[in-house]
Amino acid sequence: MDLPVIRPFEPIQVQELPTGSHWIGQVKWDGVRLLTYIDGGQIRLWNRNGRERTQQYPELLQLREYAHANSCVLDGEVVAMVDGRPSFYELMRRDRSQTPKAIQAASRDVPVLYMVFDMLFLDGDWLVERNLEERQTLLRRVLEPAHMYRMVDNEADLGALFEATKQLRLEGIVVKDLRKPYLIGGKDNRWQKLKHIRNAVLAVGGVTLRDDQPNALIVGLYDERQLLHCVGHVGTGRLPQTEWKQLLAELTYMAESPFVEIPNDLRRGAARWAAPELTVKVSFLEWTPDATLRQPVLIARSDVPPFECTMAKADM
Repeated sequence: MDLPVIRPFEPIQVQELPTGSHWIGQVKWDGVRLLTYIDGGQIRLWNRNGRERTQQYPELLQLREYAHANSCVLDGEVVAMVDGRPSFYELMRRDRSQTPKAIQAASRDVPVLYMVFDMLFLDGDWLVERNLEERQTLLRRVLEPAHMYRMVDNEADLGALFEATKQLRLEGIVVKDLRKPYLIGGKDNRWQKLKHIRNAVLAVGGVTLRDDQPNALIVGLYDERQLLHCVGHVGTGRLPQTEWKQLLAELTYMAESPFVEIPNDLRRGAARWAAPELTVKVSFLEWTPDATLRQPVLIARSDVPPFECTMAKADM
């Protein structure tokens, strides 16, 4: 396939909903952003970091049968549903599978859906200069209904959608300006996200100890100078004990702290420092005035590279 692998457009975090008839709202699914490249008989899947995920989701390769186009690029999010709600932890089980046997088992145990919300390329032409309303019209013409994906619905009543996602304990919503084009690799207010639950992907720089045993991860974010700042510590959270033990076993411990400063509570307590090689996804209530996480909960391992865990991308 000759088309370049692009980085998708991303929404900015806001605290209030915009107004105007040109805004539509969509459910924000707690999944992994996925670009689907279809070209003739070939289909390939890429995440937002440019890593290929074609083998991880073999059921999505059936999308070719339902796309009435010689070539196209779809933008969406793959989610794993558990009891009617998206589970990021279960999705990471799928995303981290590598061997054919593990992928086959994960496909059977953790079914996924592809939530499609945009189309960026169609039969030789990039659509990114067209507005969102035009792109969505073309998308509905190209894709026919199928069991392994869903076309994400637009809602005009943003407030009602936001309240509904709260009642359903979903992550939040994304609102989009129908009049605006798509900016590859961009991030601005033409797409905005308003969340009930905030998330961050963080680099692990050590563990706190209780009775000489690790009981929480010490996590941080990089600044623009690639200096690592501690933003708190988080316990086992939703991770099963087997996953927790595996994560701890993969840490590379070292004598010195990787953080530019050590919080006072860690100076007084027992801690072991680690090379910031692993990353995790954490949910939290809000940022405190001293830039630490309030009520953090460990959700899952992440495949985001540590140096991409930056303050500019702290709320993903």
